[in-house]
Amino acid sequence: MSNWTFSGENEYVLPLYADPVLTAWRTDELKSLGINKLPKTYNDVQKVATLLKSSNSKKVVWSDSYTIDPTGYQRWFDFFPLYYAASNGAEFINGNKFEGNEKAGIKSFTFANTLYKEGQLVTQSSTDPFERGNSLMTFVAPSTIPTWNEKYKNLVYGKTYKISNIPVPNSMKNAKNIKTYSDAKGVVIYSKATTAQRKAAIKFLSYVYSSSTNDLKLMKTTDLLPARDDLSTNKEFKSYFNKNKELKVYAKYIPYSIPSMNNKNYNDLQETLGNKGWIPALKGSLTPKKAWNTMEKALKEAL
Repeated sequence: MSNWTFSGENEYVLPLYADPVLTAWRTDELKSLGINKLPKTYNDVQKVATLLKSSNSKKVVWSDSYTIDPTGYQRWFDFFPLYYAASNGAEFINGNKFEGNEKAGIKSFTFANTLYKEGQLVTQSSTDPFERGNSLMTFVAPSTIPTWNEKYKNLVYGKTYKISNIPVPNSMKNAKNIKTYSDAKGVVIYSKATTAQRKAAIKFLSYVYSSSTNDLKLMKTTDLLPARDDLSTNKEFKSYFNKNKELKVYAKYIPYSIPSMNNKNYNDLQETLGNKGWIPALKGSLTPKKAWNTMEKALKEAL
């Protein structure tokens, strides 16, 4: 799991499970617009917006009030998936260094702002707009799928919705293995633990990691995807994914999904990202370039 390597080429977290953020599309609504192929690029998304507007539809491409919520963790579900997709997984903050890819960042800002200006990214609060068919696109992690299966019987994978990559710049129309953010979790062992406690922890973890059968049990029990690169190809999991086809799509993206930044002040830093960069760019109070420069300056000062 190379994506779990932190600054200094060290690994302080043992990967346990991954929750990649991908794009869900209401395929039933796309088909009503004459679109039979899942959108991949910004241009593809723009085509959906254009068709919705020309048909005077009350539906929109994307409805998500959390996109203008400055709370730090919200950026895991809008900016970071777009940024990692556009930058091919470039670092944003690495330890105490800002390493953001300006070109990819500005493209991510511009994508959101363009939809917002056209009324196709709605930020007013509404109840389950994607689930109710009022929003054709949403960014979603696999941990949401069990809730959909239980609460919204109209959402049937392969019939009314499908899962695809995070939209990418038009120059990446032929790109494969598109990167994304993963709301992933791992295990740490505290250095203050006694020698006996640490040995016991290692003994237990050695059992956990000793067999793919344990990973299968984790999935069956929790619907969480084990953080392993071979999840979509290992024969141990074939039967499970034959019954859960939407989760197999996520499994294929685990090798290309990137965990949170490794900085203890990540929440404050991500609030700065939202307040100084993402939100003013999205709403157009600053141009995407000006928003990026303002955000970069603030983040470097904080770091």
